[in-house]
Amino acid sequence: MPGLVRIETHPGQPVMTGGVRLLPFAQCLTLRLPAVNFGLVWNRPVSVLVTGADGQEQVLLVPDPARQIVWSLYAAAGKLAVFTVLSNLMRKANNERQ
Repeated sequence: MPGLVRIETHPGQPVMTGGVRLLPFAQCLTLRLPAVNFGLVWNRPVSVLVTGADGQEQVLLVPDPARQIVWSLYAAAGKLAVFTVLSNLMRKANNERQ
């Protein structure tokens, strides 16, 4: 039985340009909920392996600003949720004291 959450890194199709070989890599996050027949797949670029004409290899990391924005929004939503819960609890405690 496959896992509910799976993270894998896959190579893409190599590209030759100007005597340089470029091999992209992507990370795939798969979420499967078999009980409700639901799944979610999120692919994101990770890096590019550059192989020069002399055979020298270099790994270039790919910045993913969308991912940084999404995680920032998650953090802001979490802080807002904690603030809301604490505000409601304090208001309830003040009302009970009166």
